Amino acid sequence: MFKRKRILYGYFRNYEKRHSVRQYKEQPIEISKREIINACIEEVNKESGLSMQAFYDEPKCFDSFMAHYGKFVNVKNYIAIVGNKNDQEKAGYYGEKTMLKCQELGHADQDTEWFKTGMEAVSFAPTAMNQQKFLFELKDGKVIVKNLGGFYSKIDLGIVKYHFEAVTGHEVV
Repeated sequence: MFKRKRILYGYFRNYEKRHSVRQYKEQPIEISKREIINACIEEVNKESGLSMQAFYDEPKCFDSFMAHYGKFVNVKNYIAIVGNKNDQEKAGYYGEKTMLKCQELGHADQDTEWFKTGMEAVSFAPTAMNQQKFLFELKDGKVIVKNLGGFYSKIDLGIVKYHFEAVTGHEVV
């Protein structure tokens, strides 16, 4: 029972840190960690029937229009998930299982904890119409917020900017 609690605690600690990352450090993945990731993918492929594959030190995949549209920066390592169109839920499930393993190894956390904390503060900020008509983005170390329009959206923008800055100490432009 104690071992299960320790495993669950570790899972929740990784889960807390998990977030979508679009800007990556130029940091290679060590051979020993690659072996663990590859073993995890092999296990997941057998269990799921999917065809996942890790690519290391390969910058060309994210050098396309869609990658620039998604604002991906410094992507050189990635995992491709291949399956049938009917396997989308399965791809999400097993893809996340693999990403949490990568998180555990320390390769999904990209020094953006302060940004995540700021976004949590924003999510709790009151807004005039209970709508969140704004978009925050972390670009080149700067936090940018865009007003998506709507009633009282400029007031809401001021409220959420204050919450973000008060919690993180980072200016929002």
